[in-house]
Amino acid sequence: MKTLAATVRENGEGEQRWFCGGGLHTWKATEEETGGAFLIFEDSLDAGKVTPLHRHPDADETFYMLEGEIVLHVDGEERQLRDGDIAVIPGASRTHSTSPQRTRECFACRPLAVAGCSTASRVSPLCKANHRPPSTSTESARQQHEPAR
Repeated sequence: MKTLAATVRENGEGEQRWFCGGGLHTWKATEEETGGAFLIFEDSLDAGKVTPLHRHPDADETFYMLEGEIVLHVDGEERQLRDGDIAVIPGASRTHSTSPQRTRECFACRPLAVAGCSTASRVSPLCKANHRPPSTSTESARQQHEPAR
């Protein structure tokens, strides 16, 4: 059994990746650092961010609202989540969300749950959360990923 080293990160520390449509992931604990048990990342969402309809059939996801608000749809049910709220979503559930204002949330999930993040582009260490790559537009991403009706 491999012995793991302690992982300690301060606010703002961690590898950063852009997420489609106006979000920045900051990786707090990776699969490698937890021995494959889980990973945790902070998600900073721009106002108007839409996360498209999706599911993670092989893993559950849990997220805790740090600040702001999202409108979460889980299997057709709409819920508003604000500071201090938590959601635990089984992998078989179909979800999508919108962020009416700038929002920060913390996600914890098994590594398979974020396999789709491989399409996210890596961010330069000089990049700050309020800047996104020039080719990324919240409005264009929303149009591309509007949930099917």
